[in-house]
Amino acid sequence: MVTIRGKIQEKLSKEVFIQVDLKGEIVDISENCYRILGCKGEEIIGKNIEEVFDNKDLRETSNTGGFVERDLIIKNKENNNTYMRVTKKVIKENDNETIYLSMMDVTEYKKDYNKFKRLMGILERANDIISCVNVEGDYKFDYVSPSVYDNLGITADECKENPMIPLEIVHPDNYEEHLKKYTGKIDYNQHFHTRFRHKNGKYLWFEEYITPVYNNEGKLIYIESIARNIQARKELEERLIHLSYHDSLTGIYNRTYFDKIREELDKSKDKPVALIICDLDNLKIINDKKGHEEGDKLIKNASDILKSNLNDDILLARIGGDEFAVILEDIDCESVKKIVENIKKTIKNYNKINTKLPIGMSIGYHYNKHSVGYMSEIFKRADRYMYRDKYINKSRRSYSYH
Repeated sequence: MVTIRGKIQEKLSKEVFIQVDLKGEIVDISENCYRILGCKGEEIIGKNIEEVFDNKDLRETSNTGGFVERDLIIKNKENNNTYMRVTKKVIKENDNETIYLSMMDVTEYKKDYNKFKRLMGILERANDIISCVNVEGDYKFDYVSPSVYDNLGITADECKENPMIPLEIVHPDNYEEHLKKYTGKIDYNQHFHTRFRHKNGKYLWFEEYITPVYNNEGKLIYIESIARNIQARKELEERLIHLSYHDSLTGIYNRTYFDKIREELDKSKDKPVALIICDLDNLKIINDKKGHEEGDKLIKNASDILKSNLNDDILLARIGGDEFAVILEDIDCESVKKIVENIKKTIKNYNKINTKLPIGMSIGYHYNKHSVGYMSEIFKRADRYMYRDKYINKSRRSYSYH
């Protein structure tokens, strides 16, 4: 006897129960069939289940073998596709076998699951490294996209086995900042430029966007991150910076960089400093008599001679067509004099060998114990001494070009 409670439970249940004979005909169906399937029991009892729900896979329900549980698409009364989870149970009574089906509408679940699969497909195919780190208690990766291997030569499984990998491969200069991302002691509204070491040993630049996740008590529990490889962009930026600060003909610094360093020394970096100004006396003559190609050679040869007499940390710049400047920091006056003497000696030796394209160079310099507030005056004096040297050289030098 079916109790009132049993009838209520049946009506509220999300499952439809169907009894099917061995021919596939519907023998009985639970009262909630209309609410779930949109059809009344009397409309479908006695009909073949395959035809009622327009699904050939339901043919297997008419035999005692076949599937036990399967998700199938059936047509409801409005002829719309509905995902149903069909479970089959064969019960033997008095030597007779009866087939009972449980059908549950899982359409919404399937839609959500398909959305989840599409989302996971996007994450799995992404070039960016997408990750979720659980920072509550012991750190662990809840998710790392497979692209971590393409970017860093590390597998997602390696990251899950060792959640400290990001701190182990981050560049030493970025370590403190990167650590703060996991402790919440940083402004997450910014994006971060961070270097990580590839498995091959090379450091690569990444741009990170981080979303913190907090619990109801305001405690940081997850760090969600998207990291994009920007190595190519950084290399381009470096090339552009190099081009903007270097002379294209000689490869040494240009007037822009010279003025930048001169301003820093004049405004904020107070130290002993000297300026050497060098001017090619015979460039115009070379250009007029032998052409600009030979004139370019003269400029490059002069640049090479100056470089050969300077340490790598000393700034040498081409600040005009025929003019060079040297900034020497943290130096004494005697050392400056010695450098100037060596340059002149090198030019003299060069001209003995290169008689067809000799270098005529006038040099002036000035030294001061302080740079802040003095750089303009130091430059003026060095330039004045260079012109004095040029005046003296004019009466001494004569060049013949073949």
